[in-house]
Amino acid sequence: MQRYLVVAAVSVLVLLMCYVSGVALAQGGEEIEYSWGTASSISSSQIVVTEYDYGTEENVDVVYTVDPDVELKNADSLKSIVVGDNVEIEYVVRGGKKVAMVITVEKTSYEEENMPLETYEERAEYPLEEIEY
Repeated sequence: MQRYLVVAAVSVLVLLMCYVSGVALAQGGEEIEYSWGTASSISSSQIVVTEYDYGTEENVDVVYTVDPDVELKNADSLKSIVVGDNVEIEYVVRGGKKVAMVITVEKTSYEEENMPLETYEERAEYPLEEIEY
């Protein structure tokens, strides 16, 4: 009986450590990675995302194979994702290829899209020239 309690306690501790450390695993024990950028090409089997590479300080096109069971957020289908949409990709690496497991389309609200651009002074309660330093 005591043996079962020890095994149960160890199991709970291991699960808690995985949860606290933020380790995310896909089915089959694959580590889920995350990226974001702008959709530059979409088909039924892949999505190409233009991402900023902090190492080279340049934009790069990254190809993701779309998993057949991909989860889409803020999109009804892959066809509803259009070039220029900002997307977030949760993916795993299989056979050297990045496989998209979750694709989230970042949609802005109507108000955000149609909000007139303002300068800092227009938004400020007091124009800059009236403030004494």
